Amino acid sequence: MAGFAEIYPSSCNQIFDFRFNKDDGWGWQSCTEIVQPTGRGENDTMFQANPFDLEEYSKECEQVFGVTPRPYWAPIEFGGYGIKTVLEMFGSNIIFSNGLRDPYSSGGILQNISDTVVAVYTQEGHHCLDVSTPIATDPDWLVSQRDTEIKIIEGWLSKYTFKYKPLLQTVDTQSTKNLEEYKVYNYTQTLDHFNFKTESYTTFQQRYVVNSKYWGDTTNNSPIFLYMGEETDIMVDINFIGFVPVLASRFNALLVYIEHRYYGTSMPFGSKDEAYKNANTLGFFSSEQALADYAQLIVDFRKNISAQNCPVIAIGASYGGMLAAWFRLKYPHIAYGALASSSPILYFSGLTPENAYDVVVSKDFNSTSMSCYNTIRESWFEIDRVALQPHGLSNLSQMFNTCLPLNLSQELKNNLEDEYDTLAQYNTPDGNYLQAFCNATDGAGEKTDILDKIVAGFAMLYGSSCYQLSNLRIDKDYGWDWQSCTEMVMPMGRGENDTMFQADPFDLDKRSKECEQVFGVAPRPHWALIEFGGYFASNIIFSNGLRDPYSPGGILENISDTVVAVYTQEGHHCLDVSTPKATDPDWLVAQRDIEIKIIEGWLSKYIVPNIDYSICNVEAQYPVKNHQPDPIKPALTCVSGKRFRTTKLGARNRFMPTTVDTESTNNLEEYEVYNYTQTLDHFNFMTESYMTFQQRYVVNSKYWGGPTNNSPIFLYTGEETDVMGDIKYLGFVPVLASRFNALLVYIEHRYYGTSMPFGSKDEAYKNANTLGFFSSEQALADYAQIILDVKKNMSAQNCPVIAIGASYGGMLASWFRLKYPHIAYGALASSAPILYFSGLTPENGYDVVVSKDFNSTSTSCYNTIRESWFEIDRVALQPHGLLYLSQMFNTCSPLNTSQELKDNLENRYDTMAQYDNPDDNYLQTYCNAIDGAEEKAHIFDKILGGFATIFGTNCYKLSDFRVSKNFGWDWQSCTEMVMPMGRGENDTMFQADPFDLDKYSKECEQVFGVVPRPHWAPIEFGGYSTSTNCYNTIRESWFEIDRVALQPHGLSNLSQMFNTYVPKS
Repeated sequence: MAGFAEIYPSSCNQIFDFRFNKDDGWGWQSCTEIVQPTGRGENDTMFQANPFDLEEYSKECEQVFGVTPRPYWAPIEFGGYGIKTVLEMFGSNIIFSNGLRDPYSSGGILQNISDTVVAVYTQEGHHCLDVSTPIATDPDWLVSQRDTEIKIIEGWLSKYTFKYKPLLQTVDTQSTKNLEEYKVYNYTQTLDHFNFKTESYTTFQQRYVVNSKYWGDTTNNSPIFLYMGEETDIMVDINFIGFVPVLASRFNALLVYIEHRYYGTSMPFGSKDEAYKNANTLGFFSSEQALADYAQLIVDFRKNISAQNCPVIAIGASYGGMLAAWFRLKYPHIAYGALASSSPILYFSGLTPENAYDVVVSKDFNSTSMSCYNTIRESWFEIDRVALQPHGLSNLSQMFNTCLPLNLSQELKNNLEDEYDTLAQYNTPDGNYLQAFCNATDGAGEKTDILDKIVAGFAMLYGSSCYQLSNLRIDKDYGWDWQSCTEMVMPMGRGENDTMFQADPFDLDKRSKECEQVFGVAPRPHWALIEFGGYFASNIIFSNGLRDPYSPGGILENISDTVVAVYTQEGHHCLDVSTPKATDPDWLVAQRDIEIKIIEGWLSKYIVPNIDYSICNVEAQYPVKNHQPDPIKPALTCVSGKRFRTTKLGARNRFMPTTVDTESTNNLEEYEVYNYTQTLDHFNFMTESYMTFQQRYVVNSKYWGGPTNNSPIFLYTGEETDVMGDIKYLGFVPVLASRFNALLVYIEHRYYGTSMPFGSKDEAYKNANTLGFFSSEQALADYAQIILDVKKNMSAQNCPVIAIGASYGGMLASWFRLKYPHIAYGALASSAPILYFSGLTPENGYDVVVSKDFNSTSTSCYNTIRESWFEIDRVALQPHGLLYLSQMFNTCSPLNTSQELKDNLENRYDTMAQYDNPDDNYLQTYCNAIDGAEEKAHIFDKILGGFATIFGTNCYKLSDFRVSKNFGWDWQSCTEMVMPMGRGENDTMFQADPFDLDKYSKECEQVFGVVPRPHWAPIEFGGYSTSTNCYNTIRESWFEIDRVALQPHGLSNLSQMFNTYVPKS
């Protein structure tokens, strides 16, 4: 007992209950997505065996929160081991910092991935030590680690195109004491970024804090350091993470700290009691929603202070470090780089050994004192022995001075284990808790009872106060328990002899049942692996200390030149981002220096291209002839905007080898139809989110070379139609398959064809609450889930996937490559207008091109169409004018307004221009008919003659172009796919019809009960910043090619790199 007495006050030891707590946010996260399986075997640590039991874990989550964990979601969503491939291929500007004495370093990045995705770790560091507040007594290794990080950041910033304020010569290490420098704000945040249910539009107040003391302002394009709040109150971070203001003073940066939803004061539904009430209120509590919060807030913040050209560096520690890395991966158009301290992004199922955390804890104790380590190992059996004696639990309660009597010996063992984990994870150099504890246990005397030695160690740390036992079961009031029961499923367990603990293997079934009991939800253990792979990933530092138990789950090797691992042998959890001190060890100083240099390097290369928006001025490229002004058009009831139609890409053999089968689409017997049981809601964890539906997908294996040859898989990303229509019309896809021996997989988009949630279209399209899960983000996650399942079932894990799509499907293909590059190796995006969003493309762009198409075909035809609108209006105003127009145009039903006819004619012109393929040549045929009419023919006769050649002489069935609640694309256009299409007075062959967002929104509300989010797609998918990332990547590639070429076998390596797909083992 002497060891405890040395560290803890001498009062009774408060025993904690380690069961899940419903008031603890991390409990929720642990019960949903952050499922980290921690366990151990019989003899692999200094603890007794305690293997991770997912089933028991899940049961407890269900009990507390009513949810079951999704242990595989985080690896699916964020990439898992695939993240290394992604970071290697696209990564830059990320520091992964760790200390190897941090148990979580076992799940961290510990090797450089590239020159700019680096691991900075120390041998002695512990959890998040590098980002703690520097103090004069910091050991040299800690000072060195921080210096390394600083130098890396310096490197980033030195490459930033716009010059920023010269660096200050002195750094302020006392900044965290000046809380008056920090201004607190609240941002009105969207509850649900990924769905469009009525409830999704609910808002809450999200707290963020700004410190502008060091900022060089917007004129200098000084950087913004964005701190990603994790599972705690943001003010706690400001007090502890003292290295961040040191970095700010070094780089003249603006500091922005954003609090994680469901922590601190950032509570949806108004209060923690309401927010944590049940799975339906907790359901919006996920890492994906948090990342979208950060994206929305920082984009809005930069706009408000005119700082759009200032680079953003994301910084986070522990879970916040995971968020920082994922933010860089998922939103590289927003975050230019990331410093991820002690982030165990690999601590998910199948990526890191379950016992890794406890192995590092055991190593930390063993390297501190072998006798201390052995004392702890032996204590478990002694506790069990004493507990079995008469009054054994009472004796143990007295011996350990617990505040409440023990009910089970396991209760005590769980609490002691938690204390050992904490000592190892947060063993700062100035605290040196491990040494203090072990000095006390070892100094208790050779003949001292083994348990008395343990108590002496804790008494040294905590004094003589009673020992408050923690409830370590899942707690529905504990946020991290919710996260662990949903997506953050980190399997931690151990075997019989692999740690200093008793065996305790991870049991997913047990964990799931517990999650269901507590939260009413089940974990998604593979989701993180699917979701978090990132795109154009670069500029990430993964910092670790190898004494951090989480470091095995971190990135410990460089993935690429720009995704780097910076670690120390001595560092612990998040030590590098702690406040620097004069006493920091050299290795910590060096680590921080590396990180600073890397960031400096990022910023020195940062380029904001001077985008010439005239390249998007379609009118400038395709001028139309001057003409008399159009009359003012009456207000319309229909929404201005075009509906996408499935692009017909008829297969042609003009340029293909003669051996290619171009008739494959006629052989429908080659296509096998399947249904996949798909999750309704990938991004939330409400009870309803776990509902499933049958999603159709179709496979053609005729051309496939099989998995042994690593032959590719061509994934067709279904768009706004029945997938069988795609198979019939998109004949180039099987042509490509025959050319590349590819497997064809077509996946139908949710809410189209037969892939209807809620059982039928009538139910799925019933209202906003059933349509609310109908979004592109959900569709992309569907594709990720299905294609991974197909690859697994066909043993094709090493086969590259190429996403292919057309029109909206082309947008999805490109976004799938961007968001899931660990799954999609490339994308063919045909006719994908990914820039047709507010502020990116002129509103008249579509109609200008239609006008150009007609004008280039025949100027006289073009002029006839232009003049027809005025003639229609003139005739309509005459007595019986609408009846005359109805008869003249042979409409199947009488016209109610002239606008009805004009809308339908315009739609026909759009269709002819959009689908004027060489075989049909609609425009030439139509214009030949108009131009071939008699010179004195009435203008209507000319128009009708043209239509007759294309559409025949049957009556003209008028379409209703108002928003329809039964038309899926209208829902999408009324939520996220807001493509502003309009035109001015004289810029096209049509009458003026400017886009009116207010009017558009009102009609959407009338029909669906929702309002559009016109700026969401550019925030989520990048807009012009996608081009900026591409520009920067290309610019940097030349130096990288030269560097590689100069290495041994460099040219050979380049040849292979640019010509061969090499599957990752």
